[in-house]
Amino acid sequence: GDPADDSCPSQHATQPRVGEAGFRHPGVHHGPQRLKTYRMFLVSYNLPVILHLDRSKPPGERWSAEWNQNSISRKSEGSVAYDHTVVWVGAITPYVLRDADIQLVWKLDDADREEITKRVKAFDCVPIFLEKEVFVDHYIRCCMQRIRDIFHNVLNVNLPSEETRRLEREYASNRTGEPSKESEHAAAEAKRMSHKRRDRWGGFVTGCNLFADVIMKLVMKKVTDRDLVWVHNYPLMLLPQLLRARALDLGLPAKMQPKIVFFLHTPFPTSEIFRTLSVRNELLEGVLGANVVGFHTFDHARH
Repeated sequence: GDPADDSCPSQHATQPRVGEAGFRHPGVHHGPQRLKTYRMFLVSYNLPVILHLDRSKPPGERWSAEWNQNSISRKSEGSVAYDHTVVWVGAITPYVLRDADIQLVWKLDDADREEITKRVKAFDCVPIFLEKEVFVDHYIRCCMQRIRDIFHNVLNVNLPSEETRRLEREYASNRTGEPSKESEHAAAEAKRMSHKRRDRWGGFVTGCNLFADVIMKLVMKKVTDRDLVWVHNYPLMLLPQLLRARALDLGLPAKMQPKIVFFLHTPFPTSEIFRTLSVRNELLEGVLGANVVGFHTFDHARH
């Protein structure tokens, strides 16, 4: 599974339980007292679907999709998707495209991307296709090799070599799944990196900006005063502020700007740990662009 995804079966943030406010059972008409609906954009780094390739079929019929049952942002029974108009937005990554060739996600041609877009559209999903370098710098080297540990109150001065090699294999393996010479070299190089270089902050910023561009394009297709963007987890911590800035640049009045919710699916570290991040101010300013920020516990919010 993907340890930095919004996958957490015990925390169904998008699924009110029976008896809770806002619960709607699918297929049940709730009458004229029903609350006004939002146009919601549920945003997670990895699109909450799984893609499969059938090489035996002709072009145009090779790809199939299903909901990722381990992702809490998927559409499921009791989901807010039954009460609102929902669009899911996320990247096509090795965690989404499941294939023996884990490099396949970086080999997609225009025809593949067009078919994948068509398949996930049936799930009300909008895919974001990233360049390999952006994914590696943003997600692997910045999130997985630095921010993940910090947010779990682990201060890793030197990333263990076995962990480095495992992460490198996620994006630098050859077709057989064995470590390539490239990955072995990258693992050795990563061990020598300084924190600032290893964080690959530029990739983090680039990735968040790509998400912001796609989301604002969707919002601007039909602006309403009932638009809501729900951003999941720390890989997209800059997104709320980026969306807020774009809305202002586009001249949207306050009433017509999308409401932004950010929910963190991990602990938030203590100040003693968080202060070790050189980009701590940028991350906090990014989150503060949201109208609502959600945490698992009061202690996390207090931190």
